[in-house]
Amino acid sequence: MGAPARRQRARPTPAGYPTLRTPGPGSHFGPEVVSTLGSGVAQAAEFTVRNNADSGPGSLRQAVSDANAAGSGPHTITIAEGLGTITLTGAQIDITRKMAIVGPATG
Repeated sequence: MGAPARRQRARPTPAGYPTLRTPGPGSHFGPEVVSTLGSGVAQAAEFTVRNNADSGPGSLRQAVSDANAAGSGPHTITIAEGLGTITLTGAQIDITRKMAIVGPATG
C-alpha cells in the first residue's frame, strides 16, 4: 500500500478564475475537466465596423452582437474611416459585455 493521501489546503483564487478542488483518494481529473480550467479567464477581442448598414456582416449591430458572444472582454469595436453617419433603424442594440467603441474623429 502507498502512503496515505495528503489533504491540500484551499488557496484563494483571483476573481474570475475557476476554483479547482482536489479529488478524493482513487479519483482523477478527466480530460473534460482539464479542458475547462481556463474558461473563466477574460479574453479581449477586436471587431471592425466596415459599413454603415443597420445590420449584416460588417455593421455596428453585427460587431456588438459578435462582441457580446465573445466572452467577458473587454472588447474593442473600431469604426473604419470614411463611413459617414451610421443610422440605426432596427431595434435597440443591447450591450451585455465590457467594450469600447472607437472611431475616427469628426470635424
